[in-house]
Amino acid sequence: MKYSSFIIICILFQSIYTYSQDTIIKSGDLWRYFPNEHPSHEDWAKHEISDGTWLEGKTPFGDNKMIGTPIDCSLETKDGPIVSHFSKTVFIDNPFNKLAYEIRLKRDDGAIVYINGHEFWRSNVSDDILPENVIALEPVHSEEGETFIIKVFPPEDFRDGMNTIGVTLYTWGKESASCSFDLEFIEHNSLEAVPQLLRFIDEETDLLESKLEEMTFQEKLNNLESKYTFLEQVNHYNKIFLIISILLIIAGFLLWYKYRILQRQRVSDLKEMINKNREEKLNYLFNSLRVNQHFEQIRNDLMNLIGDKEITSKELKKIIQSINYIGDKEQDWVTMETEFNIVNANYLTRLKESYPTLSRTELRHCIFIKLHVPTKELAELMNIEPRSVEAARYRIKKKLKLSEKVDLIEFLFKF
Repeated sequence: MKYSSFIIICILFQSIYTYSQDTIIKSGDLWRYFPNEHPSHEDWAKHEISDGTWLEGKTPFGDNKMIGTPIDCSLETKDGPIVSHFSKTVFIDNPFNKLAYEIRLKRDDGAIVYINGHEFWRSNVSDDILPENVIALEPVHSEEGETFIIKVFPPEDFRDGMNTIGVTLYTWGKESASCSFDLEFIEHNSLEAVPQLLRFIDEETDLLESKLEEMTFQEKLNNLESKYTFLEQVNHYNKIFLIISILLIIAGFLLWYKYRILQRQRVSDLKEMINKNREEKLNYLFNSLRVNQHFEQIRNDLMNLIGDKEITSKELKKIIQSINYIGDKEQDWVTMETEFNIVNANYLTRLKESYPTLSRTELRHCIFIKLHVPTKELAELMNIEPRSVEAARYRIKKKLKLSEKVDLIEFLFKF
């Protein structure tokens, strides 16, 4: 609390020289004034401004030519309320030597009183912070404008030495018929001022409590706003997290789906390759059967001719032509090797580059091993004994420089 009862009691019982009151500023004193607009100096209420823009005149001020100093209160050519400023500097020797001070104010329509640049008292004006936004709350009748409004207060607002009292006068509007200002400043050292001083202290206490309640409410409101802002931020971040999570899930699903498609495509390609290999193998086996069948036919023909004395050269030529036709089946081997190489990623080419000592017949053995052709079937296709097949595999394993623990079939299958 700005003013305490303890301070007042101490002041009441302090040693004072006389119980009296002195008028420091009286009606009719000289004031500096700046009429009809706001001055360019923001600190005009702190000290006197001596730049030649301020005028001097005696109180009371107003639009009545019979009073001390007339000022223009005509609103006919003005866009808004008339604003005039008044300033006076007084000397106070040790202000705490006095019990209280009194300001007696006449204003038409409203006024703000400043002490040493600090706002001290608002009378019939709005609560706007910026001075240019302040207006008088209501018009003042002529009788009220001629009556002093009194405020008694303790000396805390004054300093030892020069003190400046400033007043801003506001008119209510175009409907206001007049304007006026007067002020008296009195220092008290009499117990008669105590009731008014206590009333002022009570008013200030109520005002401070009201402001404290307002500040408490504002603080609670600010806390609620802070919590609301925090929750909004949390909600915002949660939304962002949710969106990112959804996007990641969608991206993961798309990648998984693409992987599945690729896997299915690879499986499809492998199945197609296997089917193609099977077709190649079946075609080759079919051609081999045809060759075997052809050989069987030749053998039968030769058997039928054995012991026949009537064999002619014409018939022998026919047999030779058949044998020559069979010899042309070497082209089938070349075709089969080519197709096998394409289907199996240049298998024969890679095998020959890695092991150049392998013969063509041994490479063909490798082809049949890669195709999982059984030994017996392989012997029939190559027109050799099964033991010859095993011997050929043994030679191939040596040329591949494989140890006894390495399986030839598994090696060639993985090559």
